[in-house]
Amino acid sequence: TTRVLEIGCGEGMNLTGFAAAYPNALFEGFDLAETAIARGQALIEKAGLRNIRLAAKDVLEAQVSISPGSFDYIIAHGVYAWVPKAVRVAIMQLIGHALSPDGVAYVSYNSLPGGYFRMAMRDMLLHEVSEITDANAKLAATHAFLKKLAETDSRGHIAVEHFRLLAEDMLNSHSSVLFHDELGEVFAPQSLTDVVRAAEGAGLRYLSDGEHVRLFEGFLEPGDEGDGDPHR
Repeated sequence: TTRVLEIGCGEGMNLTGFAAAYPNALFEGFDLAETAIARGQALIEKAGLRNIRLAAKDVLEAQVSISPGSFDYIIAHGVYAWVPKAVRVAIMQLIGHALSPDGVAYVSYNSLPGGYFRMAMRDMLLHEVSEITDANAKLAATHAFLKKLAETDSRGHIAVEHFRLLAEDMLNSHSSVLFHDELGEVFAPQSLTDVVRAAEGAGLRYLSDGEHVRLFEGFLEPGDEGDGDPHR
């Protein structure tokens, strides 16, 4: 009978699976992308689920439509490090507002100091495509740059070897992930200290890390990242 909210739920696939497995619980999610929400709503209707609701909503405005303490669990996965500071503040404030007294929130984020390596790689890629405006041309140039870097002889150069390995990982990423993650407007990895401080500022208390890893970046396996449309 739990109540779950997901911030930035996309098509709601995560919540849809939960809703099917736990018919007596209530699941709600919202995302800024109206097209993703529409696809999710169509799937929910076809599945005949009655315990899940999705909405197109901006996190900056979401708090006014959510009652205080109305959710036992709140999820914000793959959002926190990819949005401007004002949105990160709004996410924590919304969690502090909407979470029940004994509730638990899960907030994933790209961590520092390991995130600095990916930030450096991202700077190289953005410089490489800075004069290109077409999305498909940007992706082609990105793949060409990564392929060249992945084939670089890095023997005797530890830093070059790290970036070479990052390039290999990125080449295995779906084009939609490269377009959003590496070429997007915002990438802001966070330190644990800053995340804990932000949580405390919203009246929350840090419980634990899901993973105690702050030196490496994770990449999804090929085929697990989306439908490949760089415009979504």
